[in-house]
Amino acid sequence: MVTRAEAQAGAFEDALRAVGLDVVTVALTRVEAVAGALPERRPGDVIALTSANAARALGDRAALGWLEGAEVVAVGPATAAALRDLGVEPTMIPATATGAGLAEALGPGRRVLHPRAVEALDSLREGVEAQGGVYVPAPVYRVVANPEAAAAVAAALPVDVIPLLSPSAARALVALGLDLGAARVVVIGPTTAAACEGLGLTVAAVAKEASAAGLAEVAAGVVEQRASAPVPPVDNTPSWRDLASAYAWRPIPGCPGRFVLCGGRSALHPSALAGGAPVGQERRVPGARDPVVVVLLSEGGLLSYRHEDGTWTHTLGDGDGFWRKLARLGIEGGRGHRAGRWRRDEVGLERLLLSL
Repeated sequence: MVTRAEAQAGAFEDALRAVGLDVVTVALTRVEAVAGALPERRPGDVIALTSANAARALGDRAALGWLEGAEVVAVGPATAAALRDLGVEPTMIPATATGAGLAEALGPGRRVLHPRAVEALDSLREGVEAQGGVYVPAPVYRVVANPEAAAAVAAALPVDVIPLLSPSAARALVALGLDLGAARVVVIGPTTAAACEGLGLTVAAVAKEASAAGLAEVAAGVVEQRASAPVPPVDNTPSWRDLASAYAWRPIPGCPGRFVLCGGRSALHPSALAGGAPVGQERRVPGARDPVVVVLLSEGGLLSYRHEDGTWTHTLGDGDGFWRKLARLGIEGGRGHRAGRWRRDEVGLERLLLSL
């Protein structure tokens, strides 16, 4: 779910679609221009922009003359791209895409003019003043809540991932007071991540590059990780003991606590064996030649491999054997589920099977 106004969301929507994601756009906020004269430029001044909205606001008020011939710096790639849309090439982009990182890159003793939102964070000011510089704020826009956002977000849910491009978007999202369900939040950079943390909003991932493409890449990674995670069990989930008793299994040599269904390849789908347990999505993983389906059972689980001819090889594991195999396959989620949901099986599947 993209949380920007449609007029601002185009490039980001394209980046998300380019990595294979479906997009729904809901504007959490609106940007309003702020009237007022821009500060006078002096020789040696630097104009520092910490948001793409600031660049657009300067373009809307025809302030290109104020930028002409000046040393103009941008906090990150997204802000730099917005400046280039105005025909202004930033002279510097810091390695760390934050106000503090920008101040550090500018060095000591600078007079910094800062076109900004009314409610912008103070990290650039604090960084400039800490180095003996002079900070001059220049509010050019403000961010206000979209009164239709709550209804629009509620209608858009459920979604897999919500990318946030600014602290104001994080504040607006939390202010809605909605249950986001299983949606995971990803952010464009450390400043937005810090804002989320202060709001009690859990961040699943931070973009490595503070750009539309960088945020789209990390959003796709979170969606892919979720698709490859095992489906959590629900009440009345059958136990591995139930499957062990219902079908004939033989131990897998060299794999304690793991067993394969007797009779070789089977026409049975994993759902037929699972007895009502939730069946995960079919996925390919580096540690397996064939696509695999994961079914979580009480204190263990089923791993089923689908062959090209449509038949299946079904393997059953007790707590240790199942989680060990998940780790070797590189499937996310098993370790956390084991620590938080299942106890160790002291009886052992091998002993149970030998007694049948």
